[in-house]
Amino acid sequence: MQQLALGEELYKKNCKVCHAQGLNGAPIVGNKKMWGPRAEQGLETLVEHATNGFGLMPAKGGKTELADSDISAVVKYMLSQIQ
Repeated sequence: MQQLALGEELYKKNCKVCHAQGLNGAPIVGNKKMWGPRAEQGLETLVEHATNGFGLMPAKGGKTELADSDISAVVKYMLSQIQ
C-alpha cells in the first residue's frame, strides 16, 4: 500500500477524532494556519513529537499498538493535506 494511502487509513482509524475537530489544540488536518509553524519544524521533529508525545498529545495519540512507521505515515499524510 502506498505510504500516503496507509497514512490516510491510519489517520481515519486513530487520529481523526482529535485532528478533525482541533480537540485540545490538535492541529486540524488541512488547516494551513495551524500546520504552518509545525511543518516548519520538519518531518523528523513532527514524527518524534507524535511518537513520544508532545504538549497535550499522548505518545502515539494513545494508540501504543501503532508502529513507529505507522506514525511516520500518518504525519506524512497530514503534512500532504496542508492547503
